[in-house]
Amino acid sequence: MEAILYVAHGTRVEIGEEKSRQFIRNIQKIMPNVMQEIAFIEICAPTIPQGLEKCIEAGATRITVIPILLFSAQHNKKDIPLLVSTIEEKYPHIDIMIKQAIGIQKLLIETVCQQIERMSDFKATQYILVSRGSSDPSIELQFAEIANRVKFRTSIRNIDVAFLYGSGPSLSHVLQKYENEKIVLIPYLLFPGLLSKNLEKLVSSSGHLSISPLLGEFDTALIAFKENILRNYLITMNEKAV
Repeated sequence: MEAILYVAHGTRVEIGEEKSRQFIRNIQKIMPNVMQEIAFIEICAPTIPQGLEKCIEAGATRITVIPILLFSAQHNKKDIPLLVSTIEEKYPHIDIMIKQAIGIQKLLIETVCQQIERMSDFKATQYILVSRGSSDPSIELQFAEIANRVKFRTSIRNIDVAFLYGSGPSLSHVLQKYENEKIVLIPYLLFPGLLSKNLEKLVSSSGHLSISPLLGEFDTALIAFKENILRNYLITMNEKAV
């Protein structure tokens, strides 16, 4: 029996957990006849091992693990496989496949453009696309590519990028470059969490900053994940059929 385990990040912010669960529940509607469960990398329950065991106890013999993440970085490359390995050792007869995060997608680029359009009344002179960041240097390159595509799509050239931690220019450093500008922060984050709350506090204490809604508030982001997941799942089924 086939099953899908959707894996979100997890957060201490209650509204963030609920929004991530609702986002995934909306995704689950595209495959109502497939066993589907939700798990979290950290903080929230169920954990990845708990989610996998729930699938196995319900009769699943093949499980596709799909991260609800924006980039394939540390969590996707190391943390999720490590947690999955504990179940693989316990149930060696169960086939578990881990998919990659969504990465650069046309509809997510469109969502960023909608974030910018939503803030048109602020009359910004500078936009900063803000990522959570990573120690993986490939994420900086991917994020720069996203910014370039947004510039091309919107014809807005005054778009810079910043990171909340890890490699790449920090938000505090980038803000110093534009201290006399009216700035809109565009969070490249799916759901509310401590990082987005800190951004909101920063904006509320400043007279020249504003912030757009998060990606997960836009229908195009949900559609992007639905299309990517459906495509990934169908590829998985074809691979298993060979």
